[in-house]
Amino acid sequence: PLGDWSVHNSKAETKFTDLRVSAGESIDFFVASRANAHSDGYTWAPKITFTSATDSAPRTWDAKRDFGITEKTRIPLTPLESLAQVLLLSNELAFVD
Repeated sequence: PLGDWSVHNSKAETKFTDLRVSAGESIDFFVASRANAHSDGYTWAPKITFTSATDSAPRTWDAKRDFGITEKTRIPLTPLESLAQVLLLSNELAFVD
């Protein structure tokens, strides 16, 4: 591993200035909960900047921007699914014998 950071309600900079990656290699990011999975959340979104030895224009990948949550397409309910939803949301279902 290139590093190990443990933070709690704080920030840690994870900057590498000279990390060389060859064609076919990958960089894996791993985030794990601490003692248990209860209330362990994270908002870490790494940014990677690629600078080629032959090209002067760097390329940047931003996990928050490029891999963030996208709007899901809503699929309409069928008539039977709509009826089931109405019954479950109403208190009338409690009185069905």
